[in-house]
Amino acid sequence: MNRLAFLAVVAPLAFGFGSSPSPDWTKAYPLRNHSIFKVTINETGGCTAWGLDRAAYLLVTASHCVEDYDTQEPYDSLSVEGKDVKVIAVNHDLDIALIRVKGLYIIPLKVAETAPLVGSEVCLIGHGFGDETPYLSVGHIASMDPYQFEKTSGYVIFASVIGGMSGGPILNSKLEVVSIVQMGGHGHAFNMAEGIATPDLVEWLRSVTTV
Repeated sequence: MNRLAFLAVVAPLAFGFGSSPSPDWTKAYPLRNHSIFKVTINETGGCTAWGLDRAAYLLVTASHCVEDYDTQEPYDSLSVEGKDVKVIAVNHDLDIALIRVKGLYIIPLKVAETAPLVGSEVCLIGHGFGDETPYLSVGHIASMDPYQFEKTSGYVIFASVIGGMSGGPILNSKLEVVSIVQMGGHGHAFNMAEGIATPDLVEWLRSVTTV
């Protein structure tokens, strides 16, 4: 075997490429029913939330989906499927919020216990452009460097993101939530998103409720 042929065989194994098949993300699409929700802001704008607790009617979203990012003033109105939203807890540093929507039928998502590795493939789900049907976008964890909020650290994800997907879940191959979409599209198509680190997500949720 010549050197080039040897590298062609050994290099993918050494770096992990081709060592496992890509996850079947089509299994994530049914989550749009009763697990992923559009949050309507001031009757016109939109974000995304995902189900955490069926009995308590709890959803998780980004804090800038319930309050103005710059002023931290609550939005005039928030609704999910025509039902009023009650904000339970907000963490501006982590850009995350817990909300309650009474009467909403929820199929909760499971929050991951372990953080994804850099390079891991993930799936982002959110109501891009405020559409009623959520979008799926597949990408990978690009780094764990501190991001633009400059108050904590999180993931940089290379994936297509558009405005309205903020607050949506970022899923691992087991369809567990490892993060949430926090910044990315800014109203236009973009190829990078940022999300809270899994340990921070788990710790905060446990501080405000039972995961």
